[in-house]
Amino acid sequence: MLYSRAGTYPAGAASLPADAFSRNTVEGACPSCRGQGSVHTVTERSMVPDRLLSIREGAIAAWPVAWHGQNLRDIVVTLGFDIDAPFNSLSAEDRRWLLFTDEQPQVPVYAGFSAKEVKQAIRRKDEPSYMGTFTSAKRHVLHTFANSSSVHHRRRAAAHLISRQCRSCGGKRLRRDALADTFAGLDIAELSRGPLRRPAPSGAAAR
Repeated sequence: MLYSRAGTYPAGAASLPADAFSRNTVEGACPSCRGQGSVHTVTERSMVPDRLLSIREGAIAAWPVAWHGQNLRDIVVTLGFDIDAPFNSLSAEDRRWLLFTDEQPQVPVYAGFSAKEVKQAIRRKDEPSYMGTFTSAKRHVLHTFANSSSVHHRRRAAAHLISRQCRSCGGKRLRRDALADTFAGLDIAELSRGPLRRPAPSGAAAR
């Protein structure tokens, strides 16, 4: 209420409602970090801790384990990637696509087939074991972290995340227009971080 009614707005800016100064509202939360002050991202290093391993050996550690992981490896074979080569021997373009693409191609999977046998089966138009949908390591990690109901799966995904201060709000959690409003020369995040008993600066009356 203080900033909504007594704040100093940039020239030409309209006054904002009180809800615009709360990170817990749609009107106030920074859209880039959703009011968290930090954003989660991934890097090749965070998802592939040992680049000397092959995909078959588990180089893409951020991918799921068990059947789902095997499914992705089978899909990658169909897509033409060498899953037995050290990960760092793949081209930068191929590594980037496997880890970061948002594409989700659906391809025939021939479970247990070698790369050569897969090519032959596709050429013969053999019936596949099933159709599989590719998911990049980044997409899997972010989706699992945000949506999984399993604490174990979320923790496993979190192990491959890197948290960074939100560039849009500078970690202050609010929209830029709210942060542009000041009182006593301070935006609401700066004022909230100060001690309650700190004397007000001279000339601190609202303008």
